[in-house]
Amino acid sequence: MSDVNLSATGGNIRVYQSYTGADGYAGYSYWSCPYYGQTISAEARLNTYYADAYPTLKKKTVFVHEIGHAVGLHHSQYSNAVMYTCPACVYNNYYYSDPQSDDIAGMNARY
Repeated sequence: MSDVNLSATGGNIRVYQSYTGADGYAGYSYWSCPYYGQTISAEARLNTYYADAYPTLKKKTVFVHEIGHAVGLHHSQYSNAVMYTCPACVYNNYYYSDPQSDDIAGMNARY
């Protein structure tokens, strides 16, 4: 899996892997939105401490979850949504790696 940079007018999202150790998190998101709630830059990363042992689709689930945060989505209350608190658990229980109906509804409501 390689690093990815996504660009859009006025901002960009960087997606990459890094080692942050045994901190309990398989992924992270950071974003900057100082102007009226608009995200001007964001990053989503996968913690290789955990994710190196994940199958490819489980890594994808974590990345999709973190990118969801980077574009403004919060955690879902539904355990089958990729935006649920534990994306690795979503994969373990449902084998989902793509956004589900609640994730899509959240994105549609946001944009």
